[in-house]
Amino acid sequence: MIKEEIRDDLGKAYIKPDFPIIASSKQTIILTYYTGKIGIKKGGSIRITIPHPFPTPQIYEFYKDNFVTVTCSKREVELSLHLELNIFCAYNLEAGHSGAFGKNIFVHINKGNLEDGDFIKLIYGDISYYGKEPWGPKPPKMPNLSGRYEFTIAIDPDGQKKAQLTGYAIMKNSPFLEIIPQERSKIYCIIPSVINNKKENIPINLLFLDKFDNPIGDKSTKLKVKIKDAIDNYYISPYFNIKLNSINKCFLNSSINYYFNKKIIKSNTNPVKLGKYLDFYQLYWGDLHAHTIFSDGMGTPKESLIYARDVASLDFVAITDHDDIGPYLSPVEWENTKEHINHFYEPGKFVTFLGYEYRSSIDMNIYYPSSEGKILCGKDKKYLSPVNLNQEIKKQKGMIIPHMHFGADWQGYDYELYRLMEIYSQHGSAEYIGCPRQIPYLSGQLQKGNEKNKNATLQEILALGLKMGITAGSDSHSGRPGFSNWTRVCRTYHGGLTAVFALEKTREAIWDALYKRHCYATTGARIYLEFCINGLPMGSEIQATRREVYFLIVGTIPMMNITVIKNNKTIFRKLCKDFYYQNVINDEKELDEDYYYLRIIQKDGEIAWSSPIWVK
Repeated sequence: MIKEEIRDDLGKAYIKPDFPIIASSKQTIILTYYTGKIGIKKGGSIRITIPHPFPTPQIYEFYKDNFVTVTCSKREVELSLHLELNIFCAYNLEAGHSGAFGKNIFVHINKGNLEDGDFIKLIYGDISYYGKEPWGPKPPKMPNLSGRYEFTIAIDPDGQKKAQLTGYAIMKNSPFLEIIPQERSKIYCIIPSVINNKKENIPINLLFLDKFDNPIGDKSTKLKVKIKDAIDNYYISPYFNIKLNSINKCFLNSSINYYFNKKIIKSNTNPVKLGKYLDFYQLYWGDLHAHTIFSDGMGTPKESLIYARDVASLDFVAITDHDDIGPYLSPVEWENTKEHINHFYEPGKFVTFLGYEYRSSIDMNIYYPSSEGKILCGKDKKYLSPVNLNQEIKKQKGMIIPHMHFGADWQGYDYELYRLMEIYSQHGSAEYIGCPRQIPYLSGQLQKGNEKNKNATLQEILALGLKMGITAGSDSHSGRPGFSNWTRVCRTYHGGLTAVFALEKTREAIWDALYKRHCYATTGARIYLEFCINGLPMGSEIQATRREVYFLIVGTIPMMNITVIKNNKTIFRKLCKDFYYQNVINDEKELDEDYYYLRIIQKDGEIAWSSPIWVK
């Protein structure tokens, strides 16, 4: 976002406690602000932003939780409090804030002046009126989400609101509060989905988590095992017992026991295939939808990319900050994003894509195949026109993937640009109205009141004749691409992943596979899925009278409900009680052009969807 003015003469502030706090614990927070050289006159005010994941402050009911009070070092100074709690990122000059990062407490100077060195003390969670009585209020509950939270302080020194954008200037070096994970209670295990032969070492990445899925440590623990027999046991140090299980002659998965504090934490890995898909393709996993502090998320692009690579163990990732938050993505931030997208790209190891979320009355993610590309802001009237927008994206060889949280302008549909749509994110699924994990408000409103995008689900879009493959992403606002279950304000579904069948782990190969729709989506589980018709992979457009529909699924747990959908109708369903299922069904023409896709729902609720195949 274009930032508010930052000044170094506005004073200083301290926050207590000044030590890390355990996630989900209860803690009163005391923030002390010392006035800077310019002082604050009568009519001026101080804005203190409580980060989104913290409980909503209140100033009227001292007998309830999260009560806020303020005092001053000068008796003659009279203060009052005012709250602005708009959480939906609205740029609001009259309210004096951008809305991007939290709930805002305003301390108004009603009488007297604050001079250099005077201080105010704000208590967030003041329970002193009732003390420790059991029926009294409790200190605010700290976020479940670990991380470093800035309590931003901004000043309007005279009530004239002269500073750019909101009228408030931000104090340099606002204080931070650090929330740390609870004790480790589970592990998440990731292995490559495809290895070429049994002679390879299999890398296993172990992500240690607390009960809220906060990662413990800033990297996954990396182990390696080698296949010797059909089933192997490995004892790695006193802590790990890894058992390789043969699902059949082509697939393995692993069970892992981790011994910690006299307890055993158990987990399974995702399945791994011995041999490439259709003899050519590796399977790579990525998250194409993540936000940072440059819009309304946590962490910088650099921190998010490190998390994606070192913690979530992704093969590819895209940063997609909003173009219109507070009030819009700045040129400096866009250049910084491009710089880090370029720096972190390592062909063969880690692939990064440049993108952003275009917002007008709709939401779409725009991507570029390299580290270069322009922001075509949805607030710019020129780019409200689909014709102008599409022309400019084509010049830059980009691609549009509608974010079905709010959908796309389907009047702007262009076959060359609209190759994929996001069927799932942490907001939920947009497969069809009434689908499992449906986006809660999908059927309760016309998308942002826009008649042009009232068709909001995959099945509606396919029925219109639009040829869209599918992706899934996290839409992470917590700085955790690839493994997130947080928006900027609350817990959600776990974010999704996009699986891509590509020739190699490079930008060019993965972009080409996405463009050809050789990809599928999951709700986050690394389910292995193959789907072909007449030997051609998902995303294909073919001509055939008879159709040999082949599918192979290996789940992350046993028990799967497998469904083949043709023209939005079920033509095959199977309840599989094993990890593995493979089948071929034969089918014939129904319409001039038929479309098919595959859906898998596991017993644990995890879902995978193939991209469709179209047959004339």
